[in-house]
Amino acid sequence: MIRSFANRPPRHPLHASIREHAMYLAVRAALIGCMLWMPHAAAGEPTLVATIDDAHAYARYGQTITYVITLTNTDPATAATVPIEVTLSPAFDGDAATWQCFPGVDGVVCADAGSGLLADTAMLPPGARATWLFSVPMQATPSETTATLTFTAGGIAPLTDTNTLVIFKDRFDVPYADGTEAMPLQDGVRDVFVLAPAQGAAIETVRQWRLHDDSRVLVDRLRLDAQDLVRLRLAPRTGAIRRSAWAAVRPGAALAFVSVDGLVLLEGAGRTLLVDAGAEAPP
Repeated sequence: MIRSFANRPPRHPLHASIREHAMYLAVRAALIGCMLWMPHAAAGEPTLVATIDDAHAYARYGQTITYVITLTNTDPATAATVPIEVTLSPAFDGDAATWQCFPGVDGVVCADAGSGLLADTAMLPPGARATWLFSVPMQATPSETTATLTFTAGGIAPLTDTNTLVIFKDRFDVPYADGTEAMPLQDGVRDVFVLAPAQGAAIETVRQWRLHDDSRVLVDRLRLDAQDLVRLRLAPRTGAIRRSAWAAVRPGAALAFVSVDGLVLLEGAGRTLLVDAGAEAPP
């Protein structure tokens, strides 16, 4: 209707007075001005679609949450130099955050990894997708009752994800409620295993060991597209949880866990994962 109105040949209706005619011209000029400033997509302009998923509606004080953030270019044109940014509400400990980027296809450009708030620049060819894994702990004693992450990319509308902060929620206080049990492991002994089929897209704990000092070491698995990723987490009796980066695992690959001289390692993935059991702060 607007286009039809804008392209209509001008007509000048008869008016009872010069005053009415002036009012008509003023209104018509205002309408034309609005139409000229209406936003529109230019031909060939990249169309970006973003998603956020952390598989949580609640989070514990001090808990580390991992967000799976995807950005897809659904347009035939390449999306070049797209700024990527995450902002956090005060409930998070943003200084302790870490992130990694996993390009979906050849041609996607993004930084491999970083620490602190996610700030990156991406290039996405037509139909391509990039995925960022952003891990960040909650403050141990925040005054807020909710934690909100906001993701922005290029000119698309910001996306937000909010968790309600709780002390215990949904079996968080039940030991090994995820179905895994901590197996005792002596220093220098290797435990070899193969990943079972994934139960879904959420992060799941697939293995857990108890060290001599009663620390717990866990292997988390995330199914990203058709690929399995794993990481190590160390939960000491006191202090902050430490975690490794994520690494890809080939189908059917044998993984081996070993603890030697205060270091815990997971071998057999795309790269060896390591967490220092004696470290005082998360990596």
